[in-house]
Amino acid sequence: MGKSTHFSGQPLYSQVINLLDKGKILKISKQYGGERYIKSFDCWSHLVVMLYAVIMRFDSLREITTSMLAEARKLSHLRLAVMPRRSTLSDANKRRPEVIFEEIYRSLYATYRSRLCSDSRHGKTPVWMKRLHIIDSTTITVLDDIMYQTPEGYMEVRIQHVVFAKSLNDGRTMKHNARLITYVDVQKRKLITLLTNDMDFDPNEVIAIYRQRWEIELLFKQMKQNFPLKYFYGESANAIKIQIWVTLIANLLLMVMKQGLTRSWSFSGLATMVRICLMYYVNFHSLFNSPEKDWEMVWKSVVQEPPNPTLFD
Repeated sequence: MGKSTHFSGQPLYSQVINLLDKGKILKISKQYGGERYIKSFDCWSHLVVMLYAVIMRFDSLREITTSMLAEARKLSHLRLAVMPRRSTLSDANKRRPEVIFEEIYRSLYATYRSRLCSDSRHGKTPVWMKRLHIIDSTTITVLDDIMYQTPEGYMEVRIQHVVFAKSLNDGRTMKHNARLITYVDVQKRKLITLLTNDMDFDPNEVIAIYRQRWEIELLFKQMKQNFPLKYFYGESANAIKIQIWVTLIANLLLMVMKQGLTRSWSFSGLATMVRICLMYYVNFHSLFNSPEKDWEMVWKSVVQEPPNPTLFD
């Protein structure tokens, strides 16, 4: 039987962290005082260990450190110089400023944003968009079902002006003008009504803004499904924030890797396979583009082998 067609000289996890720039990470950490008085467990080691824990969905510091002991021979591939103890990891989560991991995430997003955005929105963000506050994406019940329709039978964008009134203690009435913008979501086959206090934007711009807001909701739904934060690796606010930022980093890295595949994977399916094979010596692109290739090779060799002689031959 031949060797695996997916064999690689480094674990799958080392291929994940190859998307990270160690020099840039340490530079960010030094900028925010994360390397002050540090002897060995630098920010790179801290991030690599925390990413490992998040992807593997470990529940405690004990699980993290015990698991890494079992993988000791492979740690050189991860550019780790030390085997962290529980107390070392706990102290790092408590003391290394969480803003470092925030900046690492922002830097990674800036680096890989163009890969993840396939449409025109990955261009320069308008100044007004940075000042925008979106209160909610919850749709409002449509009270009137009368439509004006396009020749194709779809409802055109409908605009309704509404006034909200509130009685104040001094007897005055405060009024607030707003617009209801209703359109048809063809994919979901439903009417969507949006509320905005902007009276000037083109309705299609308002629709595009709220679609971006929904993408944020989808991101957090994806994170909750694949990296559930059921257990925290520390009790301090700093430790919890570090874990959240590392979860965002893990999600982003797997999205970037998914973009580079020719085979279609659901994100959940890919995250599960990565978790199972994280410390295997397999090539990411080979395995995830043709996961059945080894099985076909094994089956072919079994079919071609002559049958074993039996007692009655």
